[in-house]
Amino acid sequence: MDEFHAPARLAWATGRLAMESPLVNNYKKPFIIRRLIETFLGGLRLFASDDVPFYVYLLQILLFSVIPFLSIACVLLGHSGVLQDDWDVYICGIVEFLYALLLQILAYFLRKQRSKVEGVEHVNLAIDEEYLEFDSPFGPKTWCFLIREKRSKINILFHSLVVGVVGGWAIYYIRPEATLHLNVAWGANVALTVLGIITVSVGLWPLIGGAPPEPANFHPLSWDLPALSRPAHMLICILVHFLTTLYPSQFWLHIFDVFCHLVFVTSPLLWILGILPPIDALILWSLEQWIVIALGGSPLASSGRLIIQAVFGTLALCIVAIMPSFMALMVTSSCFGFLLSIDIAWLLSSLLSPHVKMLTGISGKYEEMQPIAGNPSFHKIACRSELILYFLLFCAVIGMSLGCQLPHSDWYAITLNDTVVPSGEEVDNRALRAVPVLFKSNSRDAVGSLVVVIAFSTLILNELQKIYLFGVFRNPVYAFCKRLQKNSLLYIISQMLQI
Repeated sequence: MDEFHAPARLAWATGRLAMESPLVNNYKKPFIIRRLIETFLGGLRLFASDDVPFYVYLLQILLFSVIPFLSIACVLLGHSGVLQDDWDVYICGIVEFLYALLLQILAYFLRKQRSKVEGVEHVNLAIDEEYLEFDSPFGPKTWCFLIREKRSKINILFHSLVVGVVGGWAIYYIRPEATLHLNVAWGANVALTVLGIITVSVGLWPLIGGAPPEPANFHPLSWDLPALSRPAHMLICILVHFLTTLYPSQFWLHIFDVFCHLVFVTSPLLWILGILPPIDALILWSLEQWIVIALGGSPLASSGRLIIQAVFGTLALCIVAIMPSFMALMVTSSCFGFLLSIDIAWLLSSLLSPHVKMLTGISGKYEEMQPIAGNPSFHKIACRSELILYFLLFCAVIGMSLGCQLPHSDWYAITLNDTVVPSGEEVDNRALRAVPVLFKSNSRDAVGSLVVVIAFSTLILNELQKIYLFGVFRNPVYAFCKRLQKNSLLYIISQMLQI
């Protein structure tokens, strides 16, 4: 038996060794090392090619070193007391803004020298980095390599402003006085400051020299937007620290501030690992959290519908905030809540002409809107029936809201007027005793229990229509519930429960 297994083991070991191949071969390894170094340093290309002259690397290091040296000087001057009243923050921000603006303007004019003759503007550094040419320290080809050209000239001014604002307030964030509330040793405090200066340097250089290749990408961006990802991460941490300073009594803000400090000083490592999101994904995620947490909406499938829903939800919130009376506020909130809970884009794209490509593109049903042989679209027929149902439910929402608010309008007026009377005047306690029946404890408990029952019933109805219950257990009544889905009465009941 052992003699039979020995050749089998040898054959398996030989085949296993033959199938193994290196993850990174010798040809790809230099390219990956260059990309990792460029990503970590914020776009600084120190190992671009073997043919790059020494003065190009020296110019890169000199131009890159201005921001860290300026940050160190301002931190030391502020900590020693030479610059007081946050003058170190303002001076650092102004100087970094002027440095970024003048450097980009200088690079713009130097790149334009003989560009029409030599075709400098058509050099693709991402593809032709193995075959780079340099003319002189102040030649157009050299500065095309050092400072990449902006797609829009206005970005020269805009990115310089971002460098000044983020760089200035980053000094306020990383100086030792800003981390005293963390209760760490003095050596750890200095280490946080040094790591913060490194983060500021590699985070602001993409705005000047060009965005580095990032491992985390949501989709391709234009108009120099990738360069704003790192400053956006830094600015979020700084804003959290400002909120902690304004509201020192909020304990959860202090915990969040400690977490943001740790994220800030480890940002270069997080950027190279692709953990922090790019700016487009960060904005869309923030809008989704605003819709779900603040406005009480639901997550959306496409970016266009997410933006439109966030805009309409925010406008609805502003309109509700300026309502003159409490009863109008409650009725308007109910109406807007109902309208924002339905799929408005699908209704519009189903009712309007299929040539309205903007709406059909938002809903994602442009192909379904063009039926074959001129027959009426199934989605248009379904939309008409749902529109009638939504109209009836909308009228029911308005009626229920008015029915709950109108009988107690006098009590609302008395209560709201009593809450704003001067402290020296006596409050009419007899009016406050006449609490409406809806706001008494027994009524609140009954309404709360009814809401819990409705939510639980909606959850059960939704889960019974899935193949797996809660995504774990196989649904034993899925086939039976699938036949019940054709029943329009059950569909209407399900929709009313969800509303």
